Amino acid sequence: MQQTESLLWTNEAKKKVGEIPVGPMRDLTMRRVEEFAKKRGYSTITPDVVQEKYDDWAKKSRQTERSLDWNEGALERIMNIPEFVRNSVIREIERCAFAKGEDVVTFETLDEVKEKWGITTRFHTK
Repeated sequence: MQQTESLLWTNEAKKKVGEIPVGPMRDLTMRRVEEFAKKRGYSTITPDVVQEKYDDWAKKSRQTERSLDWNEGALERIMNIPEFVRNSVIREIERCAFAKGEDVVTFETLDEVKEKWGITTRFHTK
């Protein structure tokens, strides 16, 4: 188990989060799971805690629909994001594209947003 700011991660929980590719999205997911666990008073992050957070995201994500056009390649690429959080990621990518005056999400848009997330270690870039 790994200890992070007084939270213990079980090996099974790390394995569950490990299904997300290495990089900014996994790092952000781990941070958000930790914040979620702390708010609920958990001292150990188990697969059930990770799933509880995933379910929370899924509920919010289902309420989101695309509002911009996407070029075919960008849309295909976004389908690699786990379904439970995909629409939330789409919403944030579109928010960033709209803020730049873009009306179509492209590979370049995805790369810029991903880079920003990696630098800031924050999902919401407002």
